[in-house]
Amino acid sequence: MKRYLLSMPVVFLLATSIFATGEDPAAEAKIKALPAGADAIAGKTFKDFKAKGEANFGKIAVVPVEGMHFKEAMRITTEKGPEGPRMATKFNTSLPTTIPFNTDDIVTVSFYARATKLPEGSDKAIINLATRRVSGEKLESGRCIFYVGKDWKKCYTSFRMLIKNKDLEKAQRFISGAGDQSLVFNQCVDPQEIEIADIKWVSYGKSPLPLSSFPQTYVTYGGRESDASWRKAADERIDKIRKADLSVQVVDSAGAPVTDANVHVAMKRHAFRFGTAAGAMRILDDKTGDGEKYLENLLKLFNHVSFESGTFQFNWDDPQDKKDTLAMLSWLDEHGMTSSGNFLVWPSWRKNKNINQKDYKDPEKLRKYLRDSITQRVTDLKGRLFEWNTVNEAHSSFDFIKILGEEEMSKWFETARAADPKVMLNYNENTIIGFGEDPESGSKLGNLQKHVQGLIDRKAPITGIGLQSHCGWGMLSPDEILKTLAELDRFGLKIVVTEFDFGIYDEDLQGDYTRDFLTTLFSHPSVIEFTMWGFWDGQHIKFNAPIFRKDWSIKPSGQQYMDLVLKKWWTDTTGKSDAKGTYSIRGFMGDYEITVEANGKKQTEKAVLAKDGATIKVILK
Repeated sequence: MKRYLLSMPVVFLLATSIFATGEDPAAEAKIKALPAGADAIAGKTFKDFKAKGEANFGKIAVVPVEGMHFKEAMRITTEKGPEGPRMATKFNTSLPTTIPFNTDDIVTVSFYARATKLPEGSDKAIINLATRRVSGEKLESGRCIFYVGKDWKKCYTSFRMLIKNKDLEKAQRFISGAGDQSLVFNQCVDPQEIEIADIKWVSYGKSPLPLSSFPQTYVTYGGRESDASWRKAADERIDKIRKADLSVQVVDSAGAPVTDANVHVAMKRHAFRFGTAAGAMRILDDKTGDGEKYLENLLKLFNHVSFESGTFQFNWDDPQDKKDTLAMLSWLDEHGMTSSGNFLVWPSWRKNKNINQKDYKDPEKLRKYLRDSITQRVTDLKGRLFEWNTVNEAHSSFDFIKILGEEEMSKWFETARAADPKVMLNYNENTIIGFGEDPESGSKLGNLQKHVQGLIDRKAPITGIGLQSHCGWGMLSPDEILKTLAELDRFGLKIVVTEFDFGIYDEDLQGDYTRDFLTTLFSHPSVIEFTMWGFWDGQHIKFNAPIFRKDWSIKPSGQQYMDLVLKKWWTDTTGKSDAKGTYSIRGFMGDYEITVEANGKKQTEKAVLAKDGATIKVILK
């Protein structure tokens, strides 16, 4: 918990002295330039907020305010923080809206806030703001985090509403009626006291304006500066661990060296896995223009694919889903792409809706079902996958572990290894290095280490640690990421980033953080994979993918990714062989095509550049 509150390098742009009320002049200028919007909470007061949570977590009251343009505030006193998983929303207060919404409607939320009691050891208090559905599956439609000090400060956030009512018919899936969205302050955090006032929630509908036209509290992270000291060290590590020596020896048919031959060394594929989540529908069935662009960019930008679903047990129980998964794997094999299976065990009833909890009250019946499920899928896909994310999110999804015991996790790994002796087997967890707003991140890191150590102690065949890395507003600096990776290094396992994306709406911030996050990971020797959870807004769970907007225009984060993966970290060079017929370079590890021309003759050879380097002889015939 303390890791979350105290080490977050989040900086806000403070108002100048002429804005005595704590307003941000840049944000206020944007608000004044906007067309009129619809008030989403018209007529609502603090008395309309509905508190939720056990009494010992804290208390909420309306208090008078002096010296400001508003006369009262809502005081939220947190007396007890989360002490275990699934507690982030145990203490909150919410207010339903008065207007309907559609997915992609742009909204702005603003309010004043200050801290009247700070968390121990910190000069900032935390405010977790979310908008979410009131009924049915309470999916969040937006989220932001703010830090405030003892002075009044105005906070702003603007975003596109994300509405996905999975329990409703398709026509109602992306709309919410009046009253079915709410503004929520989740305050199950370390003990503190805050006051919130003058709350506004305005909808601008499907505005053609870009999000950059709307107000946003300025946020940054440590190490963002172009001259930050970590950059040089990271580049030096990258040169050392991601490159190797490649020597091309050019000879004629008699074996004599050929001098001054033109040598072109062209990289074709990275050894490091740069991946994305993808589904069979886009790869196999989408014959539209979007489908064509999807495949074109999938092959251009990535060498690895993680199944969005397709390899869950409920997919394997469906003959058509299973057929589609196998067909998708054949397509990936044909195009030289590796793949990840998700997930062998997600140990929670809510993530296994294909089995009825009442039918598995007997622990032995549940134990057998899970082991049989693992054996079936791993056996059917033996030799087809690079890795299985074997156990997922055991910190907050622990129903099966509670029933069967933590030692049963070892049996899940052993069962998978018996079915496939070579596939990589990972323990996968979220909010470890990309934890954003999660107040449980510190305890999750500790719990991950406990589980991994337990697996190692029981000699379970775990080979990797998966870090999901859904990034939010509270971004770790490169130095803090490296510190966390160093803690995990003690296990001697490979590290894979399995589900990178964003829960933030500032595209410039996304771009810079993608560059620095990816650079940090690529510079660490234990990291062997970086996989996005989708790359295009049109095929993304939050419609906020890292690379392309829905119209296929490139986001700043997409440009940063391409500049790194396909330019800065890509080897494509030409030169001439020396007097000994040799042309040598230091290149990024991966697959290569080497073309040599001399004396009217031309020869092309394929090569693999690995850690120990490579010497390739090209014979001009």
